[in-house]
Amino acid sequence: MKKPQKKIKASEFDQAFEDGRATEHLDMSTAKVRYPVQRINIDIPQEILAKVDREADRVGVPRTSLLKLWIAERVDQMIDLHAARDRVAEPSRPYEAVLKDLKDMKKEKKLPGS
Repeated sequence: MKKPQKKIKASEFDQAFEDGRATEHLDMSTAKVRYPVQRINIDIPQEILAKVDREADRVGVPRTSLLKLWIAERVDQMIDLHAARDRVAEPSRPYEAVLKDLKDMKKEKKLPGS
């Protein structure tokens, strides 16, 4: 277990920061990376939003977290789908290899409708 760090004055921390020693006074094991976000507004029909809310309640997460997860999953699916289509367009790949890739993606549920 980590030893508790001694408290220092703000002026001492400022000086440590200027000297490049600020991490000596921080618990980096609990540090979190904050990614830049872009706030958007979206109109969603009430019936759909009610379904989203029920699912969010069922899994125990906030509505926005569930929506972000679903959007991220769908974006990844589409990227994979387009990558597969790009591989299909490669004339050097045998037809059987392309079919195998598409079947594998369907098994892994990376294709829409699978």
